[in-house]
Amino acid sequence: RVHCAEVNDASVAWDPNTQFPYVALEFKPRGANLFCTLTRENVGKRFAIVLDEEVISAPVIQDHIPGGSGIITGNFSIEESTNLAVLLRAGALPAGSEGGAGRRRDRSHADLRRG
Repeated sequence: RVHCAEVNDASVAWDPNTQFPYVALEFKPRGANLFCTLTRENVGKRFAIVLDEEVISAPVIQDHIPGGSGIITGNFSIEESTNLAVLLRAGALPAGSEGGAGRRRDRSHADLRRG
């Protein structure tokens, strides 16, 4: 489980290859260690991003993400990616793999990768 207090920054950037926005995510040291372990143990599984007991996104972990930064990609609109970045900076980020309680508002093709 990784909490929002462990997020150092989340911002929107553009992928020059796809022309879609993505969310760049950076953790504080403790969060980086937790995130490293979580991604190492759950490659290929979904990472539930939960706010107020509602899954707001559930990207697939594409590979082990050491170093404390990663990106969330998908066919997001600028509004969706901006909203996700804001929630990651300010909201709760309890995380787990495979599922989660609540309604999903994610893009099923979103991926979590190294930044």
